[in-house]
Amino acid sequence: MKKMNAKKTVLIALAVVLLAQFALAEITVTRFEIAGEAVYTSDNKPDLTIETSPTATEMQFSCNNANYTNFIPFVSPYSEFNILNPDYGCTTGDGQKTVYVIVKAGDGSLSTPVSDTISFDQT
Repeated sequence: MKKMNAKKTVLIALAVVLLAQFALAEITVTRFEIAGEAVYTSDNKPDLTIETSPTATEMQFSCNNANYTNFIPFVSPYSEFNILNPDYGCTTGDGQKTVYVIVKAGDGSLSTPVSDTISFDQT
C-alpha cells in the first residue's frame, strides 16, 4: 500500500506543478510596429502590426499609456487607430507619436503595455 500512496503523491504533485504553470501563463506582445519599419509616416491611421504569444483575442491602444480605446477584436495589421486622436492621449500635429498596445487572451489575461514610436509629418 505504501507504494500506491507514493505514486499518488507524485501524481498529485505533478498535477499541482502543471496547474501552477498553466495559471502563470501570460500573453505577451512579441512584435509591435507602426507602419512596418518606417521612420516616419504621413498617414494618421498607419498600419499597426502586432504579434502575440499565445494568440490574442482582443486589443486596445493609447498614445499616453493611460487613456485607452475600448477592447476590440484582435486583427493584425490594424489601421483604424488615429494617432492624432486626443481622446486616447494622442497629440495633434506633426512630431513624434508613440502608440501603446495591450492585448487580451481568451482567458482574460492581459499583456503588459508595449510601445513603438514614429515621426508624423503631414507634408
